[in-house]
Amino acid sequence: MKDMSRQLELYDEMRHEKRQKKVLEAVMGGLEAALQHAGGALTGLNIKMEEGDVLIVVKAVFPAGPMVGFVGAEDLPGALIKVAREARRDEIKWRADQWARK
Repeated sequence: MKDMSRQLELYDEMRHEKRQKKVLEAVMGGLEAALQHAGGALTGLNIKMEEGDVLIVVKAVFPAGPMVGFVGAEDLPGALIKVAREARRDEIKWRADQWARK
């Protein structure tokens, strides 16, 4: 039984380290690089947190003009990973940014 508990602890540690690495990659330029690859430039990133809910508002300029996208998750690390992943996969739902300075 002790071996099984230790294996579960090791598995949890590995998952935690893997998640930390993904968060670091997202923060260290994964989002910006993905947007540049899609022809855009990151102009803003706002994080709104409430208990049990995180919303990231991404602002970028594309050839079509200023755009805004929203990505939500349950926690901040998950939201950062998700926004970088969705940008890399071109899955962020962009819409025209009505509030962008012209």
